[in-house]
Amino acid sequence: MAFTDIKNVAITDLLLDKDNYRYFKGTVTTQEECVAEMLENYEIENLADEIAKNGWSEFEQVVVFKIDGNNWTVMEGNRRITALKLLNDPALCKDQDKQRIFADLKSKYAINIPNQITIYTDNLEKIKYHIKKRHSGPDDGRGTLPWDPLRKDNQAIDNKAPLNYPFVHKLGGGAPALVSKIQKKGFPVSTLERILAYKEIRHALNIETRDDGTLTIDKHAEDIFQKIITALDNKDLNVDHVKTQELAKEYFKDKFKIIFKDTTESKRKMNQASPRKGKARLSGVVKNKRIITVIPEHTSQFVPDKHEKAKKIMNELRGLDIKKFTQAGAISLRCFIELSVYHYVEDKKLPVVNTKKLDRHGNPTKKTLHDLLIDVCNDLESKNLIKKSDKQSATSSRLKISDLNAFVHNPNALPAMDELTTTWLAIKIVLEKCWTS
Repeated sequence: MAFTDIKNVAITDLLLDKDNYRYFKGTVTTQEECVAEMLENYEIENLADEIAKNGWSEFEQVVVFKIDGNNWTVMEGNRRITALKLLNDPALCKDQDKQRIFADLKSKYAINIPNQITIYTDNLEKIKYHIKKRHSGPDDGRGTLPWDPLRKDNQAIDNKAPLNYPFVHKLGGGAPALVSKIQKKGFPVSTLERILAYKEIRHALNIETRDDGTLTIDKHAEDIFQKIITALDNKDLNVDHVKTQELAKEYFKDKFKIIFKDTTESKRKMNQASPRKGKARLSGVVKNKRIITVIPEHTSQFVPDKHEKAKKIMNELRGLDIKKFTQAGAISLRCFIELSVYHYVEDKKLPVVNTKKLDRHGNPTKKTLHDLLIDVCNDLESKNLIKKSDKQSATSSRLKISDLNAFVHNPNALPAMDELTTTWLAIKIVLEKCWTS
C-alpha cells in the first residue's frame, strides 16, 4: 500500500501519540509526559546523537493521522520525532543534565537537524494494520525478518566495525564447505564462536590463520571438526558443555577423542632440563616468574580511598596469580564489576527498576546487573565519556554477566585464565569511568 506523502511539515505540528503501544494504557496524558516517558525508557539521547551527527533519514517513514487543522498525531516514528523535537527545542527536556546534551548537539550539528520533514498518511484503519504488521515480528515470513548477529556481521565487515563472531567469519572464509551448515537457521553460532576462541582447542585441531586472515583446518582434523559441527547442529553439543575452556577440553577428550598437549607438564620438564654450558645451576634458587593477574600489575588504582572494599578488591585483582587461583579471580572480578556498576547507578541516580516489565503482582521488576551495565554504558556514551566501541566491547565481552554468575553459583562452571584477562580488557574503560566520572 502506498501512503500519501506531505512535504515540509513543521515538527511543532506533529503530536506524539499518548496512546502509543509502548505505554501502559492511560498512564500518559500530555505531550510533556510523552517526552518524559520516552526519555526515561527508550534511549532517546542515543537516537538524537545519531540523527544530529549523521542527519535525518527518510528511509523509515514517519506515519501520521490528521486530527485537526495543522496538527497530526504520530502513529509510527514516535521515538524519532521525540528526538527531533528535543534537538530543535532542548528546553522540552526537564532534566538539566540531559537538556545540556541536546543543546550541545543542536549547537554543533544544527545543519543536520531539520525543523520540517516529509510525513506519510492514510486512513486510520490501514495505518494501524501496517503498524501491527511492522511490530509483530517475522509472522512466518509475512512480517519483518530481523538480521541475526551472524548477518549483522556481514554488514559490520563492510563498515569495518567490531564483529559478534570474528572466529566464525574467519572460518567461513577458509572452509566454504561448512558455511551452508553454519548459516542454517537455528545453528548455535555463538557456541561455535566460543569453541573457536579457545586457543588450546584451535591448537589441538591444528586450526591456523592464513595470510588472508581466514582460518584453515588441518586435513587430518577435518573429520573431527565436521563431527563437532554436526553435534552442534543436532543440539548434542551445547554451550553448557563448553562454558569454559577446561570444560570444553574434557568434553572433546571424551566425545571426540581429541588429544591435548599437557602444557603444564611440558613447562615442568623444561624447567628441570640441564642449564646451558658455562652456566652454574643453583640448587634451591627459583627465578622470579611473572604472574598472570586479571588486572595488569601496572594498572593505576582508580577507586577512591573512601570506597575501601572496592579498592581492596581491585588491588587483589592486580596481585592474585590466576594461574593458581583462577576461580577466586573470576569471583573477585564479578564482585568488582557489580560494585563499580552500582556505584555509578547510585551516584548518577539511574533507575534500578524496569517499569515496563512487571512481576506477577503487577510491581516493576528490579533490573539485572547486565541491564544496569547497559544503562551505565548508555549514560557514559551520551556524555561523551566513552566511545560507542567502548560500549560494544563492555556489553559483548568474552564473558557475559551470566557467565560470571555461573562461576559463583554453578558447581560445574569453571573459568579459564584468558577469559578473565580478555574480559577485563573489554570492560576496563567503563569500570574506570564508573569511579572517576
